[in-house]
Amino acid sequence: MLRIGAALLLVAGLLVVVQLVRQSQRQPAGVSLSVESPAPGETVSSPVRFAFKVGGARLGAPEQGLDHLHLSLDGGPEVGVYQDAFSAPLPAGQHTVVAELADALHDSVGVSTRVTFTVIEPAR
Repeated sequence: MLRIGAALLLVAGLLVVVQLVRQSQRQPAGVSLSVESPAPGETVSSPVRFAFKVGGARLGAPEQGLDHLHLSLDGGPEVGVYQDAFSAPLPAGQHTVVAELADALHDSVGVSTRVTFTVIEPAR
């Protein structure tokens, strides 16, 4: 019975160590993510230019072992983005984009940000 208890303690300890290692790998020092455009509360026209500042990571195709962004617009499904800037048409109204930095395996590295902005109707 003592052996079973010791084995269970060993397994539990290993699980804690594995979890700590995985967590430290997801939150590397010096990794940062911010939205440069649109600015929080900004009013913009469509198409909206999005620009992100990524520090301590290289964006690119996951197949090449590079990090990328997972973006969600207004709580919708996430899409993968492999560059730090792009433009997209959006309807008029208030929108929120959540950006999360992900590794080549699509796991979060623990860095995310969000921005809320307003798109206006084009002048007629």
